[in-house]
Amino acid sequence: MEQVLSHAFEEGGIDVAKEKYIELRKKYYGGFTYNFQENRLILVADKLVSSGNTDAGLAILKLNLDYFPQSAFTFYSLGEIYAIDKKDDLAIEQFKKSLALNPNNPRAKRRIEQLSKKEH
Repeated sequence: MEQVLSHAFEEGGIDVAKEKYIELRKKYYGGFTYNFQENRLILVADKLVSSGNTDAGLAILKLNLDYFPQSAFTFYSLGEIYAIDKKDDLAIEQFKKSLALNPNNPRAKRRIEQLSKKEH
């Protein structure tokens, strides 16, 4: 999945990559051709962010929320991207959503504390 979406992104940008995922999911979901688990798009987003494409990473994570709206890890990942972009208020909001879904996440708690200290 990561390779297919990375190739689609390279060929046509984020909209093409998102369309490709939606197309593949409609056609192959429930089969064994592609892995449509929650973490697949998170991995794609991480790769995009690592290569400097934070906007594309955000778009992929938001797409992931369309299919996994209760994904604590997706909200956590969104928070990290917003923190990279120095959008601390948005980052804290995402970390709080992650924490609401998974109260036992010490990393989300720590990130909220770190970013809250920066604001003061």
